Amino acid sequence: MNEGFKQPVRIIIDTDIEYDVDDVGAIAVAHSLADRGELELVGMVVSCGHKWSPLCLSSLNAWHGRPDIPIGFVGERDTVIMGSKYAQAIAEGFPRKLTSADQAMHSTALYRRLLAAEEDNSIVLVSIGFMTGIRWLLESGPDDISPLSGRELITRKLKVWVCMGGAYPSGREYNFLKDSESTFRTVNDWPTPIYFIGQELGNMVMSGKALDSLPPDNPTRMAYELYFDGETKDRPSWDQVTVLFAARLQQMLGEEGLWEIEGKGGNRVDPDGSNHWDPESMAPHYYLKPRADIAVVEEIIVELMSQSPALTRSPR
Repeated sequence: MNEGFKQPVRIIIDTDIEYDVDDVGAIAVAHSLADRGELELVGMVVSCGHKWSPLCLSSLNAWHGRPDIPIGFVGERDTVIMGSKYAQAIAEGFPRKLTSADQAMHSTALYRRLLAAEEDNSIVLVSIGFMTGIRWLLESGPDDISPLSGRELITRKLKVWVCMGGAYPSGREYNFLKDSESTFRTVNDWPTPIYFIGQELGNMVMSGKALDSLPPDNPTRMAYELYFDGETKDRPSWDQVTVLFAARLQQMLGEEGLWEIEGKGGNRVDPDGSNHWDPESMAPHYYLKPRADIAVVEEIIVELMSQSPALTRSPR
């Protein structure tokens, strides 16, 4: 199941960096893992329609020394927009490459461009938000970027999709519910293996409070303070766990690993976005269950969220 995973893992992150603040923590984790040579950030896609979200992401990437990571955006039309306590402040408070949301490439075009340029079976898709842009990719047709359909590009270029979404063995979870039609169409019709990190798992792993030891101008600390109205507090680490698992999949499974997986059956999503694990399904689906002491996972995530950037930060 893990064959073909060699470091660094080449990753595309799809994030709803808007309402909740764990997305900011996950972006910090991703850059820290990239600094350690464990992953390469091929691109990022914003799956919510908030106009400050791609600019916030651009500022975070620049602060971590990677201003040129391409950013895609689903746009403000027919997408989920929840509002944000931190996105505008981070975007306006730090240098960034994007000057407006309009500068971000449309999510479908960026996905297709990135995948078309990659070697076969080379990309891990990591989603920590809504399924909107992923659905549009899946349903896209051939164009001047590639003669392949979205399904064909996914089948050829992706290793796996690591998805923060759903609840296991059954439930109703935010990422799946907010654009339930896209979740229903995408999960039930996806052509590659999917690893699911469920709501219940992220709820166990807390992080954020320790960010108060960082400099006041650290954007991850600032985002948590803005989210919690002036102080850092612990928050479930749904998205951080997802990024960490995607980067360290080989090391984290098995007898000595932090996680075990349920692989007998498959995930079924209903039209309203609720999900349940069907033990009779033959879909190539897996969901994560904890093996190690959760405190060990928390320690790893806090360390990665707090790590200073290794690369030179780019000016505006």
